[in-house]
Amino acid sequence: MKTRTIRVPVRVSSSELRQLDEKRGRLSRAAYLRSTALAATPVAIPEVNRDDFKRLGHALSSLNQAVHLANSGRIVTYPTTDFNQLINLLIEVRDSLIGGNNGSKLS
Repeated sequence: MKTRTIRVPVRVSSSELRQLDEKRGRLSRAAYLRSTALAATPVAIPEVNRDDFKRLGHALSSLNQAVHLANSGRIVTYPTTDFNQLINLLIEVRDSLIGGNNGSKLS
C-alpha cells in the first residue's frame, strides 16, 4: 500500500460529526471517510454483549471438558442431547452477537 501523504481537510457540523461517529463504529474517522468515499463498504464491529459473552464462555468450557474426557479415554460416549443443547446455545449466542436468527437449531 502506498503511503498517504496528502491531507484533505473537511468541515462538518457538530450534528454531522455525531452521525459520522455513530456510523463509523470502531473505524477511525479517516478510514471510514476513505472507505465511504471510495465506495468500499466499511464493516462496523458491534460491541460484545457481556451476557452473551458469559454464556459463550460457559458453553465453551463445557465443550472443552467433554473433549478432554473423550481424548483421555475416560468417556466413550456423551449424551447426544447434551451436545445438541450445547450446539443450540452456541447458535443462540452467535445469532445474538451478530444480530440475526437463522433458526438452525437442532431438535
